[in-house]
Amino acid sequence: GVNLPFKQFEAHVIGQLQQAAWSNNIELAGVRPRMGETISHFREILFDVDLSGDYFDIYNLLSDFEKTLGFIVINDFHVRPDSRNRNTDELHVKLTLASYRREGS
Repeated sequence: GVNLPFKQFEAHVIGQLQQAAWSNNIELAGVRPRMGETISHFREILFDVDLSGDYFDIYNLLSDFEKTLGFIVINDFHVRPDSRNRNTDELHVKLTLASYRREGS
């Protein structure tokens, strides 16, 4: 997926995120791709992700990310109790995934 054109790469990552969310019983509330900075000769592509789920399901989801999207790193991570339903142990997570592509790729 790393060598795909930007729009196809974006769709590939979002599809992998959705598949991992479904298989781990996670609610994927949103994914917002955006361009980051240029670092040396690499262009940063960021994905802001909002999700909710059980602690262990989130842990398994992050493990799946490593297996399916190993070329992406988590560079920002925030977790808090899910305020929509205080009667559950669900957590709300906001994270930013980053991928680095050679400029011009």
